[in-house]
Amino acid sequence: MICNEKHEFIHCYVGLPGSVHDNRVFRYSGVQQKCNDEYFLENTHILDDKAYTLQKHLMTPFIDNGHLTVEETHYNYVHSSTRMTIERAKGLLKLRWRYFKDKLPMRRTDLIPHYIIAACILHNICLKRQDYFENVDEILLPDEVGDVGPLDATNESKAAGATKRENLVTILNRDVEP
Repeated sequence: MICNEKHEFIHCYVGLPGSVHDNRVFRYSGVQQKCNDEYFLENTHILDDKAYTLQKHLMTPFIDNGHLTVEETHYNYVHSSTRMTIERAKGLLKLRWRYFKDKLPMRRTDLIPHYIIAACILHNICLKRQDYFENVDEILLPDEVGDVGPLDATNESKAAGATKRENLVTILNRDVEP
């Protein structure tokens, strides 16, 4: 799932079971195929966790091996704080449709992906109509990718991602006092 700052889902992929590793799902979802300058204009990118491969349009945190600089630690903090938007979006989805909190009472497992996508669309409609929960803080893009195999990040994109992340570290730490 990918969401925007308003907690609206802008991409959902339900083509693999939940036990598959996140990075593998990403490679099959069609998003990797769109991680290029055509779809990510200006200096835009997706934030994701350390399970993913750093690349030009996919920013990951620095891996903390005990040797991070203060600036890298600050970057990781801001990255994590911002990335929590998707966790809040999923939490709102589970609040609206309580069946997602445990298990779906469905006998036809082939319909579960359709149920999930429908709930995500309804979630977005609720947000657009300002149907919010009192105690809680674009309609889905079609999956045009079809049946494609996995796509790994190119070395060029990985190098551009490293450069971009270093630039973000610099920008985020300009106003931070030592």
